[in-house]
Amino acid sequence: GAEIARALAKKKVVNPLETQYWSMAPYLFGDRAMKYTAKPCEIHEGVYKATDSPDFLAENMAANLASGEGCFAFMVQLQGDPEKMPVEDPTVEWDGKASPFVKVADIRIPSQSFRSEEQMSFCENLSMTPWHALPEHRPLGGINRLRRVVYENGSRLRHEMNGTTPKEPTAGPDFLPTGAPATGADT
Repeated sequence: GAEIARALAKKKVVNPLETQYWSMAPYLFGDRAMKYTAKPCEIHEGVYKATDSPDFLAENMAANLASGEGCFAFMVQLQGDPEKMPVEDPTVEWDGKASPFVKVADIRIPSQSFRSEEQMSFCENLSMTPWHALPEHRPLGGINRLRRVVYENGSRLRHEMNGTTPKEPTAGPDFLPTGAPATGADT
């Protein structure tokens, strides 16, 4: 656990589309526990830089998506020995040799502009929670159960402060600026 934290602290993120993400806590994968990672399909070394702008991550992501799509390889690591790969202790790193990550899909984010005032307002009023999942992919373990309560309360407070009611997004027009044509695919 501490080794992972030290390694992550050393890495400077300059573009959210060019960093690897991990679940840390496990999820259900059918009838087994798993952890996942999303690894960028490609990295443009040196193209994106940290700047003095407080919004440089969004600016770099917007520049990336203006010139092409974003892509992540989505991989899962199935739980092997439950003693060595516990569900209830996310500080234990699961052995990648005993149970390697296996690619199951690509996540493709189409080239787009996402910084209109309308889109930013829509984004501000979304609620992120790991519990937005199919039952067979639900979060597992005490950390995820705690996250459910924290995320629900944070969302409720943010919606109250913004004077809005929670709304679940749907594919298509919810994500497009007014007047933009829908592409038809659920991407």
